[in-house]
Amino acid sequence: MKWSSRAWAAVVLLGLAAAAFAVASMGAEQQVVRVEDLVGPDPPQGKRLLVGIPQPATLPVLGGSGAVENPQHPQAVPRAVAWRSGDQVLHSVVTVRAFPEGASTRFEVENVTRLPGQAEPLDRQTHSFRALGLAVPVMAFDDGDSDFPFVWTLVRPSHVKDPMRDVPSQFEGRLLLQDSEGAPLPAGVVVFEATSFKAGCSSKFLPEPERQRQQAREAEGESAAAA
Repeated sequence: MKWSSRAWAAVVLLGLAAAAFAVASMGAEQQVVRVEDLVGPDPPQGKRLLVGIPQPATLPVLGGSGAVENPQHPQAVPRAVAWRSGDQVLHSVVTVRAFPEGASTRFEVENVTRLPGQAEPLDRQTHSFRALGLAVPVMAFDDGDSDFPFVWTLVRPSHVKDPMRDVPSQFEGRLLLQDSEGAPLPAGVVVFEATSFKAGCSSKFLPEPERQRQQAREAEGESAAAA
C-alpha cells in the first residue's frame, strides 16, 4: 500500500471513530427514562428522553370536533420521600398542584412530614413558584403493578402542533432545577422541562401490560369508527 493510501485509510478510520463517538455521545445524552425513574429517590440528571402518557385536562374528540374532560387528569401530583434526620427516618409527602397563567405555570407545593406509623404531621410547609411553559401531568406506563405515578412536565405551546392526546409519547428535556426567578425548586419537588414533544413512541419502550392496553384501545377505536 502506498503512503498516500495509508494516509487516506487513516483519515477514514479516524472519521469513523469520530462518528461512532458522536453517536455514542448522543445516546448517552438522550438516555430513556420513565416516570417512575424521575419520581424515585434519586432522579437522573442531564438530558433525557422521557416516555409516558400525557394526561391533559381535556382531550380532543376522536373523529369529531371539540374536546371532552379527561377523567385521568389529576388535580394534584404527590411524591413520597423518605429521608433521615439524625437517627430518625422521616417520611414526607410532597404534593404539587399546577395552575396555568398565560405562557407560564404557577405551582403550589405542600410538604407534609410524619414519623413512621404516626398519623399526626410532624411538620407542614407550603411553597409556591412559577416556571415558563404549560404543565402537563405525564403518567407512567402500565407495568402490571396497579401503580400509576405522575410527573409534572413543562411543555412550550410551540412544541405541541396538535391537541395533546393520552397516548404513549416522548418528551426530550431535563429536570427543572430553577424557577423563573432563578431560585432552586422546593425540596422534594420534581418537574421535567421538555424541549421537544412527540406524540407516539416506539413499542419497545412499552411494558407488556401497557402494550396490551394500547392494542385494546386501538381495537375499541376501530370498532367505534366502524359502527
